[in-house]
Amino acid sequence: MKRPIYTLLILSGLSGAAYAQEPDHLDEKEFMNYTFPMEEENNVADPEAAVSDTVKIAEAEASDTVKIAEAEAADTAKIADTAASDTLKMSRMDSVLAAYNYRHDVENRIVPPYENTICPNISARKWRYVYVQGTGMETRAYSGWKGVDRRCSEYSKIANEYKQAFGESVNVWLMPIPTAAAYYSPVNNPGTESDQFSTINLMFRELDDNVHCVDVHTILAQHVDEPIYSRTDHHWQPLGAFYAAKRLAALCKVPFYEISDSTRYEQHVIHKFCGTMYMYSRNLNVKNNPEDFVFWKPTKAQYTTTYIKYKFLGPHRVTSATEPYQERYFLDYADGSGAAYCTFMGGDARLTHIHTNAGNGRRILFVKDSFGNALPSFLMYSFEDIHVVDCRYFTKNLTEYVRDNNITDVVLCNNTGFMGVANIQNAIRGYLTQNPTTK
Repeated sequence: MKRPIYTLLILSGLSGAAYAQEPDHLDEKEFMNYTFPMEEENNVADPEAAVSDTVKIAEAEASDTVKIAEAEAADTAKIADTAASDTLKMSRMDSVLAAYNYRHDVENRIVPPYENTICPNISARKWRYVYVQGTGMETRAYSGWKGVDRRCSEYSKIANEYKQAFGESVNVWLMPIPTAAAYYSPVNNPGTESDQFSTINLMFRELDDNVHCVDVHTILAQHVDEPIYSRTDHHWQPLGAFYAAKRLAALCKVPFYEISDSTRYEQHVIHKFCGTMYMYSRNLNVKNNPEDFVFWKPTKAQYTTTYIKYKFLGPHRVTSATEPYQERYFLDYADGSGAAYCTFMGGDARLTHIHTNAGNGRRILFVKDSFGNALPSFLMYSFEDIHVVDCRYFTKNLTEYVRDNNITDVVLCNNTGFMGVANIQNAIRGYLTQNPTTK
């Protein structure tokens, strides 16, 4: 049964097809030498792409000094305004949540609107395939976001099909993960407008009643002044994944611990992290203002991590898979590594099973893109087993896999830039029926 249409919705959809080719399966050396693809939107190359990188970088070097000086002067005033309005921002957010009778421990089917009060009037400029705004340690690069409603609706239909396939014994959760543009894109800057909450509302409205929704858009909106998204990479920071995991755990009614609990978590930092956004933009302001990549390891959870690693012919054509083998969940990267986000499981091109000592009979499976890689690190106290399936790399039959591993909860948790990409949708839908071992 479908829910009534709410007049709240201002429908938009999404873009972000460039991320469908992200090279997270590469090792660090390959990662640093990888040539990133251009956006695939409408299959039309950006006119700037015809200009050689050498010319573009030279132009950037010549003009950056002037642009940075101008932006720094403007940003000084903006930072002062931001500091003066912190109380007002929180009161606005509290008023919105109160109007929607919003609670984080219950399932909310309507996502409240978000107003950018962090940087609403900052100037953003397109550099190659992404937008760059701010200066110094306030520099932020992100992909623009444009909406296509019907594509998002199709993803909701897939979630409904998952519930039909798995039956009443398995909880199916839809957890759209907003991209950074949802919170930090300027209000009136052409090309960067982002109304992702409306699209998430559309997706939730299209769900059947027995499919659960996880609104992380709202909990992240309450923490936009914290480093929840990377400034130099297209992923969120682990802190953003923590808040999303907290929301999911509350709805699943499983134990969960705060990362501030030093008896349960140990903080680690990779300094001078500059991720994929410099590769996409070639903007020197991004390169020259790296950030800290901060993550947490659970110290009291006992767990083992088992992988099946995929081998490729081309970027996404899986040709074979290894036998299961055990290895660390957290990999080590040095300060300055551009591959720091691969700390979690080493990337995407593998099937992962984490067995913990939670002992509560709850077994969760994520169907995710690389945003989902950071989630399991915060759920090792919450679930007895955590299975991680990438939306591009999986060769088994998922219906059989869920049955054989006694999965209790399946979470579809792509970022909103992926949810409307047709080949991603086709792959996730196909997992239910591909390669059955029994007829």
